[in-house]
This record gives sequence, structure tokens and C-alpha cells, in this order.
Amino acid sequence: MLDSKGALAVNIGYFTDFNESTIVPEAVIKQAGFTPVKITDISTFDLSSINTLFVNESSNDKLSSALLGRLGDITSWVKGGKSFIVHDRFVSNNIKDPQSNPFLIGASGTLVDRDFTNSADIDVIAPGNTLVTNGPNGIINNLTLDKGSSSSHGFALASTLPVGAEAILSVSSDSKKVAAFSYTLGSGVVYYSTIPLDYYLEGYPPNPPQKQLAKIYAPNVLAYVQAQRESVPEPASMLGLLVFGACGATSLLKRKQ
Repeated sequence: MLDSKGALAVNIGYFTDFNESTIVPEAVIKQAGFTPVKITDISTFDLSSINTLFVNESSNDKLSSALLGRLGDITSWVKGGKSFIVHDRFVSNNIKDPQSNPFLIGASGTLVDRDFTNSADIDVIAPGNTLVTNGPNGIINNLTLDKGSSSSHGFALASTLPVGAEAILSVSSDSKKVAAFSYTLGSGVVYYSTIPLDYYLEGYPPNPPQKQLAKIYAPNVLAYVQAQRESVPEPASMLGLLVFGACGATSLLKRKQ
């Protein structure tokens, strides 16, 4: 489907768990140049109508049963070439006890810890050259997202991230405590962060970092994930490369013989 300028339209479905009626993510999605699609019932929503699912978990205690019940479908959908963005207040149900997280689809070995030590301090993990921190909506440095209450609700243990994952933000200067990262799943992309983004998109203080999260960070994340999704080869493309490589190897062998 093409937009009014003739470019491929990108539909971003947004859903805030336990606050399904909110429309505040629309401003971020429009700023990033994409089309917002409001999701009020995640249990029945047609995932095929969107390119990216943008979820904010507003509960500190748990995921809703409706959202939990769709994670299997979301996993298959992402593997088919879509993207899943999560900003998670919950993180885990215990402090200083790293656990797996249901949002980390296809990455059950990744451990996260709900922890508020240095929770007002978020740094950029070197080299810091992703579109999240150096994107079309502005630059994020080691001070940009600080002074929140909280700026993060914990972290993922860097040593447990999926192979090939890109660690982007950390809690304070400890790059072993990852506050935002992405990884590929099949032909799709998952982006996960412990930033309680729903709170700041609703306009709550302190400011900073409220405006920086809403006006720079969030639209940059959407741009980043779209670019990542477009860079992941489709299954058919990978098959074509394998076939081409096999044919090329056979041709070279015949020439040598």
C-alpha cells in the first residue's frame, strides 16, 4: 500500500497494556513519519494489518492475560518479517533476581532484573552510532535521558543477550546492565527497553527527561526499528542466495575439472 507521496506506507499498531484507551503514542508515530493504528483489543487484533507492533507495558506487576495470550501469534508474525517494540515497566516480579521475560520472544535465555539502583541514569553504550541515539529526531548522549523518576525499571544482563543482539543503552555507565537492545528473530526484529515510556508519553514529569523521551528517543526508536527490519533478508532472499552460491560453486568446480 502506498502513501500520498507514493512511498510504501508503514502502519504502526500501538497498544498500552492496562491503558488501552490512550491515544498518546499517535503523536510519536506521526512525528516519525508513520501511520498510527490504535489497538484496543490485543486478543483479537489482526496483526497482518500492521508492520510494527509498538507496546507499552504500563503495569509494574504483570502483563495482562490478553497480551500474554497473543505472544505466540506475535512470535510467528515477527519471524515472518515484522517488528515488535516493547517498553516495559514490569521487567520482572522480583528485585535483584534475574529472570526470563515473556516479552523477549524467541530469547528465553535472556535474563532481566527489576532494579532501581541508578534508575535515574541512562548512558549510551559505545559506539553509540545507532539511529536510536543519533537519529532523525535528535542526538541522545549520557545526560539526555537522566533525572527521570525513574528513567529505567531495571536492565537485561548483557552476557545473556541473544547472539547478534545490539546493546544500545545502559543503566548508568555499566554496559553489563542493558536498558535497551534489539535482536533479530527470523526475518523480523524485536526491540526491548526497561524505560517506562508510557508514563512520559502521557506527559508526566519530571522534565527532563519527559520531552527528550517523547520528542527524540521514541521517534528515533521507530526509525531505528524500521531500518533494522528492512535490513533483515527475507526467507526467500536467503534461499536465493544459497541456491546462487551452490550454483556458483558447481560452475567453478566444473571449470576446474
